[in-house]
Amino acid sequence: MKCMKPSRILFLGSQPPEKGGIASHLRDMGNISQDYIGFDVRQRFGFLKLVWFLWGKKVDLISAYHLYEGLHAFLTGKKYALTVFGEMYTEKRWWHSLVLRNANKVFATSQYCARPARDMGIDVKVIPYGVDTEHFRPENPHKAYDVLFVGYIHPRMGIDCFLRACKEGITYALVGENNSIAGLVSFNVNYDNLPAWYRDSRIYVSCANTKSPCMGLAIKEAMACGLPVIAADSGGVSEAVKHGYNGFLFEPDNDKQLREYILMLLNDPKLANKMGMNGREMVEIQFDKNKQCLEVLHELNSPD
Repeated sequence: MKCMKPSRILFLGSQPPEKGGIASHLRDMGNISQDYIGFDVRQRFGFLKLVWFLWGKKVDLISAYHLYEGLHAFLTGKKYALTVFGEMYTEKRWWHSLVLRNANKVFATSQYCARPARDMGIDVKVIPYGVDTEHFRPENPHKAYDVLFVGYIHPRMGIDCFLRACKEGITYALVGENNSIAGLVSFNVNYDNLPAWYRDSRIYVSCANTKSPCMGLAIKEAMACGLPVIAADSGGVSEAVKHGYNGFLFEPDNDKQLREYILMLLNDPKLANKMGMNGREMVEIQFDKNKQCLEVLHELNSPD
């Protein structure tokens, strides 16, 4: 049966599509191309601006990214799909249940992040955010960096652990916005240029040390580019990184263990290459964006 998409989605989130939200599944899909508009409700007087923004506009569905955006979607009275992440592990609010129970669809990007809502009796569909396997693909240029990190340059992302592990004899690059750590050099790059950073590195490292990570989009992008991944065993990361298969898991904030795994892969290129190929295969099977887009479309058009 052909799956008919909603014709117009309003995306509520502080980040643009390709970094998150249902709209990121539905864009650039050829004959399934999706019109969407974005709105950041975290700006000052966000809800009032949202109501004014919606006035006279045709919106078939609101896609809310995080529970805070879901609250705004609920208050508009319009149909909305909600994507939950790890926020209920770090904070609990009385209105979480209200927002979850009134959503037309609830998605999560990992089993780990679906668990708190399921414990409340909410029906949650787990669809991990996928990767464009054509945009992110393995190549073999000169490797300028031993280790790469992509994401927000922030203490909660385990940057201190990363720096301690790489302090002697390991070259590294930090790619992402840095508003937290003064004096630390990082690179801001756009989405089109991001694959080049993965392909110019030998190993990808994720050091997040909180309970909130669902799985990690950058982890899957690195896997798609054929990099072995070393990741802190936090949140739902272990749903993407299989220890000893496509990388290693280490104890959060344990820089000595992280350094040991980095050196192990740097000193054993065959092992690193094998893990990288395993990661690429996993992305093609489990995390391909095109396949997951179709799954999201099917869910959006199935009965509420």
